[in-house]
Parts: sequence; C-alpha cells; structure tokens
Amino acid sequence: MPVAQVCARRCKFPRAAKPVRCSRKVFPTRSHTVSAQGGITVALGNTHEDNWEWHMYDTVKGSDYIGDQDAIEYMCKTGPEAILELEHMGATVLPS
Repeated sequence: MPVAQVCARRCKFPRAAKPVRCSRKVFPTRSHTVSAQGGITVALGNTHEDNWEWHMYDTVKGSDYIGDQDAIEYMCKTGPEAILELEHMGATVLPS
C-alpha cells in the first residue's frame, strides 16, 4: 500500500481498532516511495507563467498514456487548492 494511502487512512481513522499494515511487491529500497525525489509541483502561476494543462500533459506523458486521465486532470486542476490546504495545516511549502 502506498505511503499516501497509509497516511490518509491514519488521518481518517486515527484510533482504529486494527493497525494499518503497509505491504509492497518489491524489496523496500526499490519501492516508489524510497526512489521518489520528493516534492510536489503544481501550477500556482506565482513565479512564472504556468498552466495546469501543461502539468496534465507532462503527467499523462510520464504515465505512458495509461494513467487515468480524468483523475490526472482533477489532480492538476485542484493542485493549487491542495497546496494551500497543506500550508494551512502547517506543512512547509517552498517555491522552487
């Protein structure tokens, strides 16, 4: 289970009777979570001209066109609001 799902479940059910277990198909050091460079990129448009459609194109292309394009579109359109929500929750958000 991806770390993001584990975090979401723990936030949604902080006092669940059963523990949340994280499992993966590959050795832990080969997982996507470990190999990720970190960071979030959204089209805020605050430092240079940017557009959510460019982010959508890059994400769809990066998924070799097999990603759920409706979900990718939603993610790219709502990304700025999600970043602001994370910032209000106390996450450190630094411009690149």
